[in-house]
Amino acid sequence: MTTKRNLLVRLVPCRCLRGEEETVTTLDYSHCSLEQVPKEIFTFEKTLEELYLDANQIEELPKQLFNCQSLHKLSLPDNDLTTLPASIANLINLRELDVSKNGKSLHLLHWSSLKANHHRLYKDTSKSVISGSYASNKL
Repeated sequence: MTTKRNLLVRLVPCRCLRGEEETVTTLDYSHCSLEQVPKEIFTFEKTLEELYLDANQIEELPKQLFNCQSLHKLSLPDNDLTTLPASIANLINLRELDVSKNGKSLHLLHWSSLKANHHRLYKDTSKSVISGSYASNKL
């Protein structure tokens, strides 16, 4: 069977044509003037662990983002977010979340759901925004 697989790899050099998924764990779309989360990200929803979307103009997060079950770091500072949907609690492996420097009244729904998953959120209550990250190892 190994010989058959090696032969397939030699004959079909492109992973997508061999039916294999590409393993991408980190994507960085920082400073790209994005207004939406790029759809290409969802191609790697099974393997993506870190996603950087810093300094864009993203106003809302698509529901499909919360299917990225391996995601443990989500960096969204300096965007135009005003709310985080309840489905953010679906990111069960999320350990770090940065949504600093976003909309003036960023509302985090289901704050208790995230805490229940043993995460710590640092929130600047004077500005009503989350200004840091949370980490499960800092209970």
